[in-house]
Amino acid sequence: MADKYSTIIDVTSIQPGISSCFIFDCRSSLADHQYGQNAFNEAHIPQAQFADLNRQLSGPIIPGQTGRHPLPSREIFLQQVRDWGVTNDAQVIVYDDNHGAFAARLWWMFRWLGHEAVAVMSGGFEEWKNAGLELATDSRVVTVSDFQEGQP
Repeated sequence: MADKYSTIIDVTSIQPGISSCFIFDCRSSLADHQYGQNAFNEAHIPQAQFADLNRQLSGPIIPGQTGRHPLPSREIFLQQVRDWGVTNDAQVIVYDDNHGAFAARLWWMFRWLGHEAVAVMSGGFEEWKNAGLELATDSRVVTVSDFQEGQP
């Protein structure tokens, strides 16, 4: 993918360089903690990894001090990004099926680490599916990266 996207990306712009992107499925439900993982296992965009709102995008809940989805520490999230294999020069694309609400959280968290090449997929999973594009059920194999905070 020649251009770097930092806000919104549409389905047709993803197609040409999909294999070089890091794609994250952020589907979630506040009422059903298993919904996102189950939906991902059923079908997702090829190359996608699942980003769990409760386990990977949130820190520990401290009764009386935090809400139900506090941010993880920067250090913990930085290690999560490395575990996902994301490199500093990678284009990251995030999507969900809730008008971008959950995907926007991961978008912001990448920006929090200084990674600007991150975009929310316009229309999310439904847009991809409605375009008749390929779906996958396999998991992407990744190698832990040395992602550095604040690097372009």
